[in-house]
Amino acid sequence: MKILTDELIAIGKKVNEIVPENETTQVEEFESYLGCSNPDQIDIHPPSDTCSRGKIKRIKGHRDKGAHQKKNDKKKKNEREPRMCKACKHVGLHDSRNCPNKAPQQ
Repeated sequence: MKILTDELIAIGKKVNEIVPENETTQVEEFESYLGCSNPDQIDIHPPSDTCSRGKIKRIKGHRDKGAHQKKNDKKKKNEREPRMCKACKHVGLHDSRNCPNKAPQQ
């Protein structure tokens, strides 16, 4: 067994003398494997607007500036809004359930 290991070590030394080692970096190995070189400058464009689920955070543009002012002008909670009554077809603070012109039921 000793003779075999000595012979293998000797063969390894002879091979190293005949063929010198080329120390390659990881980048060079990838380039040789892929067959092309890595680019020096990479230009990444921002993604276009997508329809994703959930809340979308984005920078508001010039068109959205007015929406911020409308948000602050919210009406009071208890203030009633006039609506059209289906029974008398008038706009007021009542609807068909409590219309003053509605005939009483017996």
